[in-house]
Amino acid sequence: MKNRILFPFFYQSDNRQRYVETLEIAKKTNAEVVLFTSISEDAKEEEFDNVYLHLLELNGFYQTTQNDWRTNNIQFKRVIGKGDMSMSLQSYLEKSDNPTKIVARPSYPKFNTPVLKKLLEKLSIPPNMIVN
Repeated sequence: MKNRILFPFFYQSDNRQRYVETLEIAKKTNAEVVLFTSISEDAKEEEFDNVYLHLLELNGFYQTTQNDWRTNNIQFKRVIGKGDMSMSLQSYLEKSDNPTKIVARPSYPKFNTPVLKKLLEKLSIPPNMIVN
C-alpha cells in the first residue's frame, strides 16, 4: 500500500505551517498528500474557487519559505466534500484506503484533535496514525 497522508483543512483558516510540516513528512516518507476539505451543501462556484485559491496560497508559501521554487516529487490528491466536515471526512475514510498518517491540529475549533480521535475510533483507525 502506498504511503498516504491526509491533510484535513478549512480554506478560511491559516494552514500554512501545517501544510509545510505535512509536505516535509511527505518528502521523507515518499507519501501522497490528500488535501481534504468540505464546503457547504449548496456551494456556488465561488466557494470552489476559494478552496483552490487557498491551496495556491499554501503552495506559494511552501515554495517561497522551504523549497526555493524547485520541483518536488510529492503527489497530491484534492478532495472536496460537501456539508459537515466531520461527516464528509468520515464518508471519505469509509470509502477509501486508509491513509498512513493523518495530520491533525486543524485550526478550525470545531474540528480539533479530540473530535478527530473520536472519528478515528468510530472507524477503527488507530490513534497512533495522528501526527500532531
